[in-house]
Amino acid sequence: MGREKGSRSSSSYKVVILAGGRSRRFGVDKCSFEWNGRSFLDRLLEEFTGLEVFVITDRPRRYPNEILDKTLKGPFVALNEFVKGNAISGKLFVVGCDHPFATRKLAEVLCSFEREAVVPLKAGKPQYSLACYKSDVIREGCTSFRECIKSPLFLSPRELIYYGIHEIVLFSANSPKDLILSPTRSL
Repeated sequence: MGREKGSRSSSSYKVVILAGGRSRRFGVDKCSFEWNGRSFLDRLLEEFTGLEVFVITDRPRRYPNEILDKTLKGPFVALNEFVKGNAISGKLFVVGCDHPFATRKLAEVLCSFEREAVVPLKAGKPQYSLACYKSDVIREGCTSFRECIKSPLFLSPRELIYYGIHEIVLFSANSPKDLILSPTRSL
């Protein structure tokens, strides 16, 4: 399974929460949307307490380490500006607010591989906004994750289960209806 896909090591990483989307399909700001008494953004901040966490946002949200995205050209361009403008190095666990059930364990597993990017798959599709990247692959001139990442390691839900990670961490909220229809109702 995942063991032969690349060497792994204990790795430190920074967390970058992408909180700047327009939430057109969702209908309201996803990051502020409350689920069982906590907003999606608060869930993620609580999950990664104790780590260096940055929130890239298109509007002031009054969180520590908040980076205002002035480009409004999408998540990859905002991430690129953040890395370049703050001399960020090392590994970055990137998670969008639409993945409110992402866990520290997922971040640790993805960031433990010595690859330029480790991206989970959900229904066969790469989840670029829920992945670990070496900061040097986030470079100027690229406008999307796919364009910039040359040889990512993709991990299937089955491979994540091998590492003790439940598939629910891959849940992506594209509309409030997703929450009603998903197995996350009790979370």
